[in-house]
Amino acid sequence: MAIGDVVPGCSVVFREWRPHWVNVWRIKSTTVEHVGRNRVMIQHPKKGTAVRKSLTAKRIEIVTRGGRDLVAEWREVPVLR
Repeated sequence: MAIGDVVPGCSVVFREWRPHWVNVWRIKSTTVEHVGRNRVMIQHPKKGTAVRKSLTAKRIEIVTRGGRDLVAEWREVPVLR
C-alpha cells in the first residue's frame, strides 16, 4: 500500500505516554491514514481529533475488518549501509 491510503473501519490499539502514567487506547472502529514513511494518522471518532503515530512503536496494532495487519504492510525496514 502506498502513502496517502485511507482505510476506514480499523481496530487500533496503541500507547499514549503522559507524565506519570501510560494510557492504552483501544478503538474498535476508526479511520487510519498512511501519511508518511512509518507514520499513520488515527482518527478518534468520539473526540473528533487525530493522532499521529509511528509504526515502529513498541505497542501498536492496526487490523482491518477483513483481518489484514496494516502495521506489517506499511512498516518500512531501515536500510543499513
